[in-house]
Amino acid sequence: MTDSGSLRIVAATDFAAYGYNVLVALEIKVVGRSVQAVADELAEFPEMFAVHIVTGAAQIEALVGMHRFEDLSETLMPKMIKVSGLACIEVGIVTDIVTYNFDVGIPR
Repeated sequence: MTDSGSLRIVAATDFAAYGYNVLVALEIKVVGRSVQAVADELAEFPEMFAVHIVTGAAQIEALVGMHRFEDLSETLMPKMIKVSGLACIEVGIVTDIVTYNFDVGIPR
């Protein structure tokens, strides 16, 4: 079934078990460059758990995992400001994970 594409096996990670104590949600507005190119470049950062191209006020949403709050200003933001095309970055700190569901398509 996996060969035919009708079954996909996915493992969900406990972020804290790997030392990721901080999750940050980013909304990113892009100008002067293709959204796809910016998203592709951001997706190369090891801190990026997910990068999505979306509709709405921002063109990209991303979920970032960090070990410490200081990693945001010391590591991630210095790398991000070098990415051409970023116009605005809204940062939201994840305070609680209510659901993180990867069992889509599994009968309940």
